[in-house]
Amino acid sequence: MKTIRILFVFMLSLVLFSCEKDELDIENPDVRLFVEQLKNGSYNQFERNENGEKVGAIMPAFNLKHVSQLIGYAADTSFIPNLSCVPINPISSRLMWPVNRPGKVFLGEYLLWCAQYAMDGHFPSLDPYLVNINEEKTGKGITAKEVLLVRDYYEKWWNLHNKNVLEAPHPLAGIAYSWF
Repeated sequence: MKTIRILFVFMLSLVLFSCEKDELDIENPDVRLFVEQLKNGSYNQFERNENGEKVGAIMPAFNLKHVSQLIGYAADTSFIPNLSCVPINPISSRLMWPVNRPGKVFLGEYLLWCAQYAMDGHFPSLDPYLVNINEEKTGKGITAKEVLLVRDYYEKWWNLHNKNVLEAPHPLAGIAYSWF
């Protein structure tokens, strides 16, 4: 009987602790946890108004120490499932996705935007998606294959310039892609 009680307490504690949600520390963010929360739609760090209502997701305080990880995770070209919980530039009044991908933003593309945010110390654009500057249609987003290509540019750029980011050219300088 004692063995059954011990087993029951052990199983109950496993269930209770496994249901506990990890909360992201905005001031010292864990990139892996942020990516996991974006992928499963559970990111829940929001600014709130005086009535306690959510008014916008808070961008974690990413900085240069996070850039390599953000670029690393940017190889994931799945779509972010819940865009309502994604931190975006608060001054943008446009929709956060390109015209050819209604309601869809690639996770990797968004993470590159976060990496650029970490390097610049501010939002790199109004919206978190890339465009090909040679395209005729304004606001047309790039493909998953192009996201991986741009990720490679960022990775090579970072490996070359991570010690003097401030003096380096912009990671997208000289290529056909730009933040919208």
